[in-house]
Amino acid sequence: MELTGADELIEHLVEFYDRVAPEYDAWAGGLHSRVAAKLVDVAAPRRGDAVLDVGCGTGLVTHLLARAVGAKGSVIGIDLSARMLDLARPRALPNTKFMAMAAEHMVFRDRSFDLITYGQSLPYLVDPVASLEEAVRLLRSGGRVALSLHRRSLQTDAQDLFYKVLGDLAIRHHMRVPEHSPERSVFGERENLALSLIHIS
Repeated sequence: MELTGADELIEHLVEFYDRVAPEYDAWAGGLHSRVAAKLVDVAAPRRGDAVLDVGCGTGLVTHLLARAVGAKGSVIGIDLSARMLDLARPRALPNTKFMAMAAEHMVFRDRSFDLITYGQSLPYLVDPVASLEEAVRLLRSGGRVALSLHRRSLQTDAQDLFYKVLGDLAIRHHMRVPEHSPERSVFGERENLALSLIHIS
């Protein structure tokens, strides 16, 4: 079966994150941990909330959410990287579950969550708007979405390195690595995110 561009991108992204999972939390002097803590602070989870963390990775945001909602709350973290989830599960509190799942096709019932978080994950999804549409479907009345996003161009040395590593992984697959479309470079800017939210309202 021939893979589509989206399938190829998913395959290479998953392999990339599986490969870097052990070092991910320590990147940039622990920047990911600090951003996770700020996101949870801004999201202001309440005791007893049902929370979904989309693109949870190693669980940096998920674990903080779990402590915040307490034993009567619940948190589910989803990601496509099995290695990231393997690292997240041993630190999970009893009110936490981790699941392998695509952010664009979440298998939960309508109105299942009080809060949905995206910790730096939204611009890297194959279809960010589809995932936000899913988030709207899954939110209860009065529910909230909280996101942390890069507010800068993704056309950086770090992004070039990201695709170089993906390219190295792709050699043995004999595949082309599809890069994100240009609008991803400013996806986190306020005006562009507003357009996405208007689209799903």
